[in-house]
Amino acid sequence: ASVRSYRGMGKVFADDLKDPDLEALTVDDLLHWRQRILARATPATWNHYHRHSKALWRWALRTGLLEQDPFLRVTSVPAAKAGKKILHQDALATVCDLMAQNPGRYQPAWFWIIVLRFMYATGARRRQVVALRWRDIDWDNAVLTFTVEGSKTRREWKIPLTSATMGDLSVLRERTLEYARSSSGYKNDAMLDQQVFRLPLFNPRFRGQQMIEVHLTKLMARLSKESGITISPHRIRHTTATRLASGSNPDLKSIQQYLGHSTLLQTLEYVHPDIDQMRLLHVKLDNR
Repeated sequence: ASVRSYRGMGKVFADDLKDPDLEALTVDDLLHWRQRILARATPATWNHYHRHSKALWRWALRTGLLEQDPFLRVTSVPAAKAGKKILHQDALATVCDLMAQNPGRYQPAWFWIIVLRFMYATGARRRQVVALRWRDIDWDNAVLTFTVEGSKTRREWKIPLTSATMGDLSVLRERTLEYARSSSGYKNDAMLDQQVFRLPLFNPRFRGQQMIEVHLTKLMARLSKESGITISPHRIRHTTATRLASGSNPDLKSIQQYLGHSTLLQTLEYVHPDIDQMRLLHVKLDNR
């Protein structure tokens, strides 16, 4: 993901500045680039490019590839912090119904419905969905381990699974066994190391042996277009986090663990003030 992000920024940089001589690059050149970005995109986009560019330049200076850093005099710009975008209450049910009613358009529809339900129930990121292996599921205790391989924070943590999610995963496991046994070279003891959401196993139109993040991204884009509901992996995760943190006195430490946040500050972004809860603070005021 980091490689794709840096390459994307690098392509924009090279296209906008017409493959400049990096040693001859001036502060004015970069200020003009900043104006160009801000004319067509948000301040957040420029700040994203700015952070990545500065990181690359620091690395180039350390390794001796470049001798000057014009980014030292080019700043980020103030950007309004938008609220987390979440799905309305019936959005997931609506898009799942759409797939169920049109199985030929979303092959395999049953598989994608399980994926979306899983993402909502666990708050999983895209990377965690594709990194999940059958060995990461503790069937006896209904516990899921998010491993380092799929973790944004490069750490491992466990969360409990709901009975509905366990039911979905049981269906997926049975169908995985059914499809895998009919394929050549199948070994029963190798299943633990296999991907849980192995899309190409159920639809040969998808090349390769694994589901990748882009498969999930493209499905979400298609669902958004055809349902009229903007849906994305981030939006599902934000919805999960917001609902976990709703109500009075949410258990922030448990929510932090559930979502895999490295700090409570991240979790607090999903907590919205509750008027009735704030009224309770009045008893602490001295009304004299």
